Amino acid sequence: PRPEVAEIAAIEGGWLSGEHVPAADVARVWVSPERARWAGEEHTVTEELADDAVVIEVPYGSIDWLLREILKGAGDFVVLEPESAREAIAEELAVDAGATPVKAA
Repeated sequence: PRPEVAEIAAIEGGWLSGEHVPAADVARVWVSPERARWAGEEHTVTEELADDAVVIEVPYGSIDWLLREILKGAGDFVVLEPESAREAIAEELAVDAGATPVKAA
């Protein structure tokens, strides 16, 4: 840390110590060709597909946050991996739509 915050950072268990900050998970997200350009400016593109869609990496700390990010895409974002995030988001969207969630086989 910078000298002016070193004393604060040295406090045992302080927020600057990193003890209270969980590591982010990373989701692989498919992005439609219509949104690919803008998504690529905000996130790391891991694949460029033949139809001009892309696959991006989205770091996330919670499923709730990832869900909000996916909803911003208005149907142009699809979580591919991890499966646990994909299923959790599908279940949340099904509940919101009033449908019964269907588990992947």
